[in-house]
Amino acid sequence: MLAAAEALLVKLALPGDWTEASDDHPVEMTQFIKNADIEEGANVAWTAEKPKGGNGPVLVKGIEGQSMEYWSGSAANGTFNYYQTIGAGLPEGKYQLTAQVANSYSDLLEAHTDHDTTDGEIGLYALTVDAEYYELVPTQVELCTEAWQQPVVTFTLREGQALTIGVKNYDTMTARWTVIDNFRLTYFGTDSQKEDSGTNGIETVQGSTFNEQRSTFNVYDLQGRSLGISEVALQHSQRKGSLLIVRQADGTVRKILVK
Repeated sequence: MLAAAEALLVKLALPGDWTEASDDHPVEMTQFIKNADIEEGANVAWTAEKPKGGNGPVLVKGIEGQSMEYWSGSAANGTFNYYQTIGAGLPEGKYQLTAQVANSYSDLLEAHTDHDTTDGEIGLYALTVDAEYYELVPTQVELCTEAWQQPVVTFTLREGQALTIGVKNYDTMTARWTVIDNFRLTYFGTDSQKEDSGTNGIETVQGSTFNEQRSTFNVYDLQGRSLGISEVALQHSQRKGSLLIVRQADGTVRKILVK
C-alpha cells in the first residue's frame, strides 16, 4: 500500500513536459531524488551501509557546499554502499544519473600502489528490476575535494519499476576517503538513441524462460555447488528471486536472477 502511494505521488509530480522528452529535449527529474545535494545532512533520505571500522557518513564542506564524506583507516576495508530508492512512478524510457564523486588515498602513495594490485573501485550506479548499471570512479592520489569526478550512468527503466541509485564499491573496498555530492537525474524519453552503461553482469530471466532452457546448461549456487532441478525450484520458492550461476555447453558462464 505504501509503495503504491509513493508511486502515485511521483506520477502526480511529473513535470508538464515529460511526454516531450527526447535526446534533444531532456527533462529534469532530479526533484525526485530526496536531498540530492546533501545540504540537508549526510544521513537524510540516504541509507549508508559500511564496514566495521568505517567512519561516516558525515556532512562536510566538500566538493560544492555541503557533501557526504566517508573514510576508512584501511585501504581495503569491507563493503560501502550509499543509496536511496525512488518510488515506481517514474515514466519508462532512457535516463542518465550523474553525481560528483571523489575517491582518493589522500596522498598515501603506498596505499595507491597497493590498490593497483588488490582492490576494486567505487562506482555510481542505478539499480532497476532488470539490471544494475554503473560507472566506475577511478581512485586518485590527490586530496579528495580536489579530485572529484562526474561519472554518468545511462540506463533504461521500464513502466512500474522502482529505481535505486547510489554510490558503492565494486570488489574490495577502495575508499580510504570518499566524498559524494550533487546527484542529478535526467529523462530522455522512450525513443532515445543513448546506449546503456555497463551492468554488473547479472541477467534477469523469467521463470518460464529459465525452465524452457534448463536442459541446455548446468546450474550452480553462488558457493559453486551444482544444483538439480528440484533444488533450483526449492530455492526459487523460498525467495522472490534466485541468484544463480549457469554454465552453458560451450563453456560460457553467466550469472542470472530468476524472477
